[in-house]
Amino acid sequence: MSSKTAYEDFQSEPQDPLLCDALKMSLTTAQAWTQIGGISAADDIATHVLDGSLDEASTLNLAATVSNGYFLLRQYITSATKAPELVNWATTTYPDTDERGKMICRRILFLCSSERIEGLNVATLAKGLELGLTDLQDQLEKKKQDKNLLLQHLREILSGFVCLITVYKTVREDQEKQTSETLKQIVPHVLTLATQNPELLYPCIPIISCRPDVAVESQKLFVTYLETLEVQLKQVLCATYPDITALAQLLYGLAPLVPIVTTVDGAEPAREILCRVFLPSDEDRKEAIGKTKSIPSRLLKVTEEPEFQDCKFLVNEAQWVLCEENKDKFTDAIGFGYAAGYLTGFAASSASTGPASNSGFGYDKVTGQKLTPELQELKKLQEQISAMSPEEKEREAEKLMYLFNRMKELGIVNFDHPMRAAQESGRFEELD
Repeated sequence: MSSKTAYEDFQSEPQDPLLCDALKMSLTTAQAWTQIGGISAADDIATHVLDGSLDEASTLNLAATVSNGYFLLRQYITSATKAPELVNWATTTYPDTDERGKMICRRILFLCSSERIEGLNVATLAKGLELGLTDLQDQLEKKKQDKNLLLQHLREILSGFVCLITVYKTVREDQEKQTSETLKQIVPHVLTLATQNPELLYPCIPIISCRPDVAVESQKLFVTYLETLEVQLKQVLCATYPDITALAQLLYGLAPLVPIVTTVDGAEPAREILCRVFLPSDEDRKEAIGKTKSIPSRLLKVTEEPEFQDCKFLVNEAQWVLCEENKDKFTDAIGFGYAAGYLTGFAASSASTGPASNSGFGYDKVTGQKLTPELQELKKLQEQISAMSPEEKEREAEKLMYLFNRMKELGIVNFDHPMRAAQESGRFEELD
């Protein structure tokens, strides 16, 4: 049955549960919604959810249909005239409905708040957070419940929190200049879920990254969370071909935490972990940076690939902040070769675009490798040779050849000049 036919049948008899089911089944694509009028059709269906004339099962089916329409047509959701009323319906219905009903209500709250619908009651956002917290606590108490079902419910709750928390901060906290008490209770729960349930780590990351200022207050949980991300990041980077999606998610989880951790008192353990993740160690500097298997070296090496450019910016941004936004410390930490793109595009404040000859801290500015006394001496010789004119280089080459010939005559070394050997063998003829 086409979406148009299903919609017309539903309009003729909206109380029929079978027609409600048929309508829901027919509206699974944006194209199907467009054929019946798009957002205006979603508003029309929402009217039947709001008027209370249908039984509970049909009401939830239609609410699910509308939420699916909002999702498929989310670029037009701000023109949905019934959306604010539907959000109020969701917050009122939420406490007394079943698990499926709670999921539908959360989805409506999530979709509508993510687009900041005009006229959306600010108090509704706070109510959404409170209901979500209650639901989260209820689920955590159901330890005997089937694990897969529990994880499914928790994922739904977490997905609903992401945009609710983001919009709540923008709409309400920026005005009131204080953090929601509900939010202060939600974030520790999320930290605990992320560290104790590997399956929920990725759904938790956006919430904690959105509110690191709240997360850092739970110091022990926050440090454990960072250690969990560090372990996961190492696993991703150890793969021959790192998963770009997983790497990006982990970096979006770690990088936004750096500015908070570097400014909050008592966050030194967390700062040490972030430095361990992003900044090469003395052990890494025994070779040119990027050669070892450590997390910082692998990050710098992997993010040089073109498909990892978004990840590269996140890594460099975190390193820049950890280096106190100081150009010299930044280039000393990772080498000018890795730092050049970031400095040129975002943070360069001086006219210099090239590396200095060597670092005051004993590191090669280009590779970031630690300069031992032998390497420093070699570096000095290379710089002296680079500064010589072509005539000076030719004179030095003649001196070397003279010394080699004398050593051969004295029997100190025994070698044949390759050009002369080739000429004597007939493989090379000197031209006049």
